[in-house]
Amino acid sequence: MGYIDLHDKPFDEGTKRKLEIFEAYTREWLPVFLTRKNVKVYLFDFFAGTGYDKNGAPGSPIRILQMVHEYKDLMNANNAKAVLYCNEYVPEKLDALKKACKDWVDQNPEIAHRLEIVYSNDDFTSSWDKLRNIIRTNPSLVFLDQNGVRFLNKDILHEFDNMKEVDFFFFISSSYVHRFAEQKGIKEYIPISQKDLQDQPYNAIHRTIVTMLKGLLPSESELKLAPFSIKKGSNIYGILFGAKHFLALNKFLEIAWKQNEQNGEADFDIDEDEKKDQLDIFSGKSLKKLEKFSAVIKEKILKGELKTNIDCITFALEQGHLCKHAAKAVKELKEANRIHYKGQPLMAFKNFEKKRVIEYKLVR
Repeated sequence: MGYIDLHDKPFDEGTKRKLEIFEAYTREWLPVFLTRKNVKVYLFDFFAGTGYDKNGAPGSPIRILQMVHEYKDLMNANNAKAVLYCNEYVPEKLDALKKACKDWVDQNPEIAHRLEIVYSNDDFTSSWDKLRNIIRTNPSLVFLDQNGVRFLNKDILHEFDNMKEVDFFFFISSSYVHRFAEQKGIKEYIPISQKDLQDQPYNAIHRTIVTMLKGLLPSESELKLAPFSIKKGSNIYGILFGAKHFLALNKFLEIAWKQNEQNGEADFDIDEDEKKDQLDIFSGKSLKKLEKFSAVIKEKILKGELKTNIDCITFALEQGHLCKHAAKAVKELKEANRIHYKGQPLMAFKNFEKKRVIEYKLVR
């Protein structure tokens, strides 16, 4: 795949969307750890760029600095520090990045004593080899905004699977995989056949790839993967988010659903829901995404496969849905006198965190 320089022109809308999602997640991720006393958090940008695009719009390193700055008071209160690792392979771009970051810190000196920036000029493999132990042993957020797909493979997924407090973002050129899946340069990284891709709608190519990647993980894996597709013209790119904890997954999904309340999975109508008529939720016909989820979770509750609020929240998050989507279905079953429970259904995520359990009993 030819090299694409994302910084020689203004960021397009898809790139802005990707950066906005990453920024929003960074804002949510930081305070989870900065409430700890004397903590040091690590943020890694392996394809850091120049800091800004041609028109001065901030790229990921500057956005990270801005998010760290938002929590300066919390960092001071807890004697916390943030370390930003920026790797940029192109020397001229690295020079521009160093200047951009220095200028930013000079303009925000009040955060300087809470911040360390480390630069490197390596290819990804060398950089990863040098930093993997730091990532493994510290609270870390990793951003891999690669050109293409070649740094995403089974080995690195398994490494993330063995890390406890690491969340990551991969950016994948999914359309490129769709076109060249049978070529050696693709198959050695993403083992998916052209036929497998052709059997799925083109709009859902990124979803298909993430589903395949989930299949590369061992059955006992606790690593949670979630996709978000971004359309640029006729091409589809995508974010692959990964984390070990449901709290992280919930935060990412809340951000994703704010981007698109229709499907929470793309910045376009990935399932062509706008073409579907509003149908009775139990009809089993061409249901929209939210309708289909509601029908499925209701069926599982009525079959006794999901017995408690914890079961329902877990199922919702694993399916890429929010707690409130499951809560709506649970309430509708109670209103229809299909299930019974006392008081509230306890479907807010805070109940999941605090392990507050309520059983939904079938009405016979």
